[in-house]
Amino acid sequence: MNTKLKPHLEAVLNSYSAIFFSNNPLLAGLVLLVTFFNPGAGASGLLAVIFALGVSHFTGLNKYLIQTGIYSYNALLLGIGMGTFYEMGTAFFLLFFVAVLFTVILSAVLQSRLSSLGLPFLSIPFVLSLWLILLVTKEFTAIDLSTRNIYWINEMYAIGDTQLVNFVLFMENIDLPPLITAFFRALSSLFFQNNILAGIILSIGILLHSRILFSLLIIGFLTAYGFNSAVYTGAGSINYYVMGGNFMMISVAIGGFFVIPSAYSYVWAVVGVLITFLIVIGFGKIMGLLLLPVYSLPFCFTAQYLLYFFMLKEQKGRVVITPIQLYNCILPKKIFTIT
Repeated sequence: MNTKLKPHLEAVLNSYSAIFFSNNPLLAGLVLLVTFFNPGAGASGLLAVIFALGVSHFTGLNKYLIQTGIYSYNALLLGIGMGTFYEMGTAFFLLFFVAVLFTVILSAVLQSRLSSLGLPFLSIPFVLSLWLILLVTKEFTAIDLSTRNIYWINEMYAIGDTQLVNFVLFMENIDLPPLITAFFRALSSLFFQNNILAGIILSIGILLHSRILFSLLIIGFLTAYGFNSAVYTGAGSINYYVMGGNFMMISVAIGGFFVIPSAYSYVWAVVGVLITFLIVIGFGKIMGLLLLPVYSLPFCFTAQYLLYFFMLKEQKGRVVITPIQLYNCILPKKIFTIT
């Protein structure tokens, strides 16, 4: 492979695996594959990553953070979201490039401010950017909503192998226990999908990457599922995206990434899910007034809230924050000198 091209390809892949706090190329490749189960959304996500990396290089942002995908993974999520919800056309792409640019700048600003506090910015840029898009497109008559996310099988038929589509349909109808299918669908929902095969592929990639990470996904899912059953929350309160983008991810973040895995971290992972559950319901009521989904904001809020709590002196010795974590936006001071 061309030595000049290799770092750029690695940065693209890292943008995909960074969503799961990783730089594993196998996991990145599987995430990339899954995003193209909805071809339009997958292409939009890839274009967003390429543009975000180009902007990051052009503006002279930190080379280490560019390479690890820190400035571009939020753009990826935004690109997938826009490619899922909107019809593509001239107006779409004009808004698309402005939105990605806004997301990159916001990522850089939040990284600079929050890193000084020892906190990650997580998916806050994606949430704020997509909220902004959802609000402004109500005024843009040249941009239409899409049914691509509903009829994604038709999209695959239009450009893909019939055998592959038939296999996807077979997996959709396979007889699995409801709890297992819900787990796979929740995992796939991180990329605005709702299909079993995508969840299975992601599960395989995550399991091969880290058994600890995979176990925490299960713990987060089961904790939220059990708590929801116990309090009899209305069916509309907890959907697959909320399950995957908030409960499962907070379990991973608190249980084994920003905190060194231990018995204490696993207990706090459960606590984090329960706190996030309340925040999801509360934020959902507030954002419902603006007709906006909460997306992964509760996860971001709880993760920062708990990490700051763990920094208090009284907590040291029980929960140990990872001192140097190479795959997030909190850098050791010596890395800040890289240009």
